[in-house]
Amino acid sequence: MKKYRIIVFSIFFVFAGAIFPESALSESVNLLNNSITMISLVLTAALVFFMQAGFAMVETGLTRAGS
Repeated sequence: MKKYRIIVFSIFFVFAGAIFPESALSESVNLLNNSITMISLVLTAALVFFMQAGFAMVETGLTRAGS
């Protein structure tokens, strides 16, 4: 239940800039939105990096099995 509260709270802060465009929360919402974007970018880059390493290992194993 606590997990869902955090998700809803995060979604509210991401969209609060559209709901309250000239509020005092606008700057903190932009900062939070940029932080979430950067975290997701770094996370997906790490996943792609490990995906490439895994693919290289699969190819090495298939080449060795074929010889």
